[in-house]
Amino acid sequence: MKSLLFQKSNGVFELIIWNNVTNWNFAAGTPIAISPTNVGITFGSTQGVLNVYDPIAKSGPALTVSTTNTVTIALKEAAGFFGLEKREDIDVSFTNDLVRCWPVGP
Repeated sequence: MKSLLFQKSNGVFELIIWNNVTNWNFAAGTPIAISPTNVGITFGSTQGVLNVYDPIAKSGPALTVSTTNTVTIALKEAAGFFGLEKREDIDVSFTNDLVRCWPVGP
């Protein structure tokens, strides 16, 4: 699992996570089926509005949750995008204290 945190010029943060798996069999020239992995994400502070985007499936938010500091999504080989609201008091750091990603379930 990999993740990157970006801050846009308008102050909004975007978190991108992806399942770092091989999805192509180069020897056979065929795709490899990837089962979804449930991923839980905990933010350092409660998010007023959290938009989750799946750029392959939908153009708008695939999920919107509010007043939470945790969310679980199912990741395949495509990246998951999280739009975090602009806040003056958002707890931003590039250490593991801000965002923790872990597999959930079997």
